[in-house]
Amino acid sequence: PDSENPANHFLDVITPPSELNSNNVSISAEAEAKLIERFGIVEVDLRAGISRPLRSTRVFLPWTQQTYVLFVRSMHELLRRRDMMATQLCQTLAMALVVGMLFYQIGDTQT
Repeated sequence: PDSENPANHFLDVITPPSELNSNNVSISAEAEAKLIERFGIVEVDLRAGISRPLRSTRVFLPWTQQTYVLFVRSMHELLRRRDMMATQLCQTLAMALVVGMLFYQIGDTQT
């Protein structure tokens, strides 16, 4: 519906009416007193965070700089583990040879 939060509307739709669950939801006054004694009543400030901006103030980097940062990070990780780099190199070369042999002298005709 217009002017309604979609999440609230969805929760209203999937939540069964309260009269169906009245036996499960209600607790005795004794049980409620025990819960309050055990956990206490927590005051919640509903205006907490209201002074924060609606949008993040983080600086957005262009995709080229993001790619560069990720590339440098992956290179640092590879250089830290040289044995893993050698293994990945061998795997890449083996797959290149397998795929190359599959398409070797295949030709460009359909027969």
